[in-house]
Amino acid sequence: MSHLSKVKTELKDFNVLKKTLIKLKIDHKLVFDTNKSITKIIISQDKSNIEFVWNGKTYELHSDLNYWQQSWPIDEFLKRLKTKYTCIMLHDENERIGFVPIKQTEQTTLFERWF
Repeated sequence: MSHLSKVKTELKDFNVLKKTLIKLKIDHKLVFDTNKSITKIIISQDKSNIEFVWNGKTYELHSDLNYWQQSWPIDEFLKRLKTKYTCIMLHDENERIGFVPIKQTEQTTLFERWF
């Protein structure tokens, strides 16, 4: 069994990022360009929105911290976002290669695969 404690996470996958925001119960909207490609994911706030902007490789978080209005401070927000993103990404990848989740808690998921 392996244990994952810290991973540097880059937000590259739109579907995983969207699932992450949904799992964390963070309301958001999508912004499309003329080719109907998603260019931004926006979390609305009163004075200054939080944006995840696609730079061609990853989604970057853009926000004016002076107007931060989320339930968690920015450090906790990023920690929860990256942790949940990584868990969802690993879960999706394990299922893609044939593993089946057999036990899941908030902190761990146990997968198995029969050969």
